[in-house]
Amino acid sequence: MDTKKIIFIALLLLFISACGHSGFEEEEGSAGFIIHIYNTTDKEYSGFVLYIGDELNGRFIEKDSLVGKNVKIYKKDEGPYSSITNGEQRTYIRSNREFRDLEGLSEFGKWIGKFGTLERLYFKVKLSDGTTIFSENPKLRINSSSEISLILRDGGNKLLY
Repeated sequence: MDTKKIIFIALLLLFISACGHSGFEEEEGSAGFIIHIYNTTDKEYSGFVLYIGDELNGRFIEKDSLVGKNVKIYKKDEGPYSSITNGEQRTYIRSNREFRDLEGLSEFGKWIGKFGTLERLYFKVKLSDGTTIFSENPKLRINSSSEISLILRDGGNKLLY
């Protein structure tokens, strides 16, 4: 192979890598929400429902839901995935790994909630024991590719995105 061909191939590869073509664009760039659930408590849950909607006069208005009735949320020191973060033991699950086959998720484990033309998105989670957690602030519908994190803690649960 002559020098000109080698230089051309090297420049082409450099250009492709500079454009971010790694072979994972479809998964990383596809729309939808990846869901993370972190549990730092001694309580186990056997399912959840995640709602997306709007808020009107202090009332949540559901537009769509994702039902994870068979998704097990392990106690802080059990389950296949656990770690210690900032001295806190926790287990975690992610929609793009542990419950990819849940009905309503894309092939990449992302939830593409049906919310129509809403500009502000609110989220709510209801756990198997009836515990309900609301998002504190709306997400502006600037980018529908995002992460939703449910953090279960003694003394206060959080739903972040």
